[in-house]
Amino acid sequence: VIYEKQNYLPVNFNQVSHKQLGYSQAEYASKSIRDIYAFGVERDFEQNINHTLANGYNEFETLLLKKDGTSLPTFVKVQVINIKGEELLLCIFQDLTEIKKTQQSAIYGEIKFRKLIENAFDGVYIMKGDKYVYANKSFSDIVEYSLTELTDENFDSKLLLTEDSKSLVNERFSKRASGQQIENSFEMTMLTKNS
Repeated sequence: VIYEKQNYLPVNFNQVSHKQLGYSQAEYASKSIRDIYAFGVERDFEQNINHTLANGYNEFETLLLKKDGTSLPTFVKVQVINIKGEELLLCIFQDLTEIKKTQQSAIYGEIKFRKLIENAFDGVYIMKGDKYVYANKSFSDIVEYSLTELTDENFDSKLLLTEDSKSLVNERFSKRASGQQIENSFEMTMLTKNS
């Protein structure tokens, strides 16, 4: 969409720009940028316009107001352009609806997964190198170390291993580091804090 800077009315626009907001071509032609900002983000309009005019370019996320009153999450790119000596605003609007839905699904999935792991009866942990970066309560209960102790960067994970298990773990680390395939599951003996 190309807008004039006086009243921020559209000078030129394509079908997608008015159809995604539910307006006819004639209706959209009479809508300024201010008119399509959703309630609650009108204040952002002034900030975004001022930034664009000062810098000649701007990118931001906002909510646009559709004709039916619902909001449309949108990524906006705005650039000041000059056509025949007149400064105009070239705006590109990208509908973020599907992206936002995907993000929400990912967040929901992560929450479900986290709850499943945190409430599991099995001990679950994640290691980076030889450090525990995550452990569930069941693992903490099994080894008798608190979650804070286990995930402390100074915690020595080898305290939980018997001598035989240390050898097995070291061998697996070496193989993995050299790019060799190793079995996903293996058995080892772990020590508790009080053993």
